[in-house]
Order: sequence, then C-alpha cells, then structure tokens
Amino acid sequence: MDVRTKEEYYEGHLKGAILIPYDQIEKNIDGLEQYKNKLILVYCRTGRRSNIAVDTLKNSGFTEVYHMYDGISNWKYDVEK
Repeated sequence: MDVRTKEEYYEGHLKGAILIPYDQIEKNIDGLEQYKNKLILVYCRTGRRSNIAVDTLKNSGFTEVYHMYDGISNWKYDVEK
C-alpha cells in the first residue's frame, strides 16, 4: 500500500501497490475490509506518513501490517513507472 500523494505514486511505485494517501485511509477503511487479515506492506517516501497509516490500520483491526521504515526513497528494485 502506497500512502503517498497521487503525483508521487505516478513518479514510481512498487509493482502491484495500491494507492491510498495516508490521510484518506480512515475514511476508506470499509473498502479495505477484504485485506483485514492479509499481509499489507505500507510505505511512503521516508517512513513518516506510512507510520501514521500503519497505526490507523492496526487500530482498525488489521492484523498483518508491515512498515517499510525507511520508505521507498531507499528502495531501488522493481519500481514501476
């Protein structure tokens, strides 16, 4: 799950990532119900926004949420444009 802005997402994202900006997760939580017990990797550019998103997901009962601590800015493999 890419929690950056739409513009950042289109500059490059991990293959298969879905875009939900971190400040939109709470209001879209019902649409994410199908992922509640599935592995979710959450990332942003540096880790700050994704940390907020991870907390939101965990507080909403999502069980397998993983955080890319240093963000996509340090990721160099399989970025899709």
